[in-house]
Amino acid sequence: MNDKKKLLFVCYGLGIGGIERCLINLLNAIDTTKYSIDVLPMNPIYDLADYLNADCTVLDPFEYAMNTTDTFSEIKKRKAGPIVFLRYVIFRVLNKYKIRPWKIFRGPYKHYDIAIAYANIAYVPYYVIDRVNADYKYLWYHYGRYFKGNKYKLDQKYYPKFDAIITVSKDSRRELNQVFPEIRKKTIVIHNVIDSKEIKRKALEQADVIFSPQKINIVTVGRLCPEKNPKYMVQIAELLRKEGLDFCWYWVGGGKLENQISELVQSNGLSEHVRLLGNKENPYPYMYNCDIYVQPSEFEAYCTTTLEAMVLAKPIIVTDVGGMREQFVSGEDCIMTAVDVNELFQAVLFLARHPEERQRLRYNLYNKNDKENNDLQCHYDLFNI
Repeated sequence: MNDKKKLLFVCYGLGIGGIERCLINLLNAIDTTKYSIDVLPMNPIYDLADYLNADCTVLDPFEYAMNTTDTFSEIKKRKAGPIVFLRYVIFRVLNKYKIRPWKIFRGPYKHYDIAIAYANIAYVPYYVIDRVNADYKYLWYHYGRYFKGNKYKLDQKYYPKFDAIITVSKDSRRELNQVFPEIRKKTIVIHNVIDSKEIKRKALEQADVIFSPQKINIVTVGRLCPEKNPKYMVQIAELLRKEGLDFCWYWVGGGKLENQISELVQSNGLSEHVRLLGNKENPYPYMYNCDIYVQPSEFEAYCTTTLEAMVLAKPIIVTDVGGMREQFVSGEDCIMTAVDVNELFQAVLFLARHPEERQRLRYNLYNKNDKENNDLQCHYDLFNI
């Protein structure tokens, strides 16, 4: 008799991003002799799928969900019948007028013990509530702030329907509960799981950029979006150039601000000092080879890339935003600043000119305890209800 607990993880996709890496790390860590796991990406995005080593089943999104980008071409490719096409037309109409289009999506035929909405974006949480058959339903909330946009009233209705809402830091829980006080009693904190051995192994792979040993090499990994503050990188780079520092700042990650930041770099004559590398499936060689890792974020929930830089024992500069004080002790294993260009500039300049301080931070990180196993046990406690 198969007495494994049946888990379903519904996600936006398996593309390049911190949330996706956290999901893959968690799936790879779960003991699949005790759990039977299905993963349903709502969109056919698979950039990081090769990193998924877990014994789990990835469901075909086209069998369940629809989207405005890929679905029509996939219908033609699969030569689906008129009923499928009619459902797609209905979906487009419902989507256009925002009439809960996920309600015509198919739910999995299987009954699950636990269904997890591993994102609060797009239709993921609403689909899990309305279309999935499960005894318990959880929402994983990965954001440091909640903005009251056009989904606010919908979230007010749907979030309380979950049996538990997992935030990834205490700051994130506090922010979410300020907006939704009615879910306070069912909101818990579980930190993201990271795979330290895999990070260290992947860090030794060859990067497509060779860092000059004569320069101070700075790295940031993150989406080029407002919350990651890439404009600060350009402003700080200008100040560092004025100080005569020989450096190059590499930003690993793409996003909606890519063209804007590229134009700023060009217009300010910073092409020799700032390089935008775009998305990388494996960002760890860039982290591993840098002299300073900087995360200049406007806000975070529980930043994954700083955890990864911590594993690689890099001198780290972060802004004092959500979750950072749960990761670091300022002055001991990082330099933590306000979300302020001048403070970040001073911190970068200080570490660049004081190699002994970089070495001290590295030493303290080497000796820092790894919390990975404790965090995984928290997940098991959640699943074994």
